[in-house]
Amino acid sequence: IKSENFCSRAQRDRKNIGKETMVKYACLLSAFCFIMSNSLSITIIVRNITRDSFSESSRNALNSDYLMQEWDYRRSTGPLLQTCNIFNAFGWLFFTFPVFELTWILSHGGKRKVGLHASIIAFTITSCFSEVISRLIILGAWGSTHWISTKFNLSYWLPNGSEDRVGWKSLEVIWIITESLVNWIDAFEWICLSFV
Repeated sequence: IKSENFCSRAQRDRKNIGKETMVKYACLLSAFCFIMSNSLSITIIVRNITRDSFSESSRNALNSDYLMQEWDYRRSTGPLLQTCNIFNAFGWLFFTFPVFELTWILSHGGKRKVGLHASIIAFTITSCFSEVISRLIILGAWGSTHWISTKFNLSYWLPNGSEDRVGWKSLEVIWIITESLVNWIDAFEWICLSFV
């Protein structure tokens, strides 16, 4: 009987070591992705702050010449921003696994305060996947606006044939709305995480 208990305990320990290793890798991957994302974000912020061409008043006035320069700048920093968004999305995906494991351990295998721990998991899933969705929205929006800014005629929209550049103004308004939408999704995500 003792040898059977020893064998079953050893098998159980091997399974637990496999789970612990998976959680450790998920923690490491999540930390790596967050560090890379934040480093790239800092690089983007520094580039935005140190450039001379930014003008809030020209942007608010929808100055067409300024908007064309702004989209040229966005195209130059676009790959950096998209890489940052991808790392951020994967960081949040990998973050869910350690939180699930932690709630499972704290609930003693689903036997203690099940409602509380189920709500932690629900808030974690909601916040992490809303972050992933917001990053996918910004990836898709940037891809389509980049395509529009390079391939479409944004300078001649009015029927009189003069260079009105209404397209650049419309594109900038769409981009501002998309960024605002993503900011509200991020706010919802942080509200959910505050409950965790």
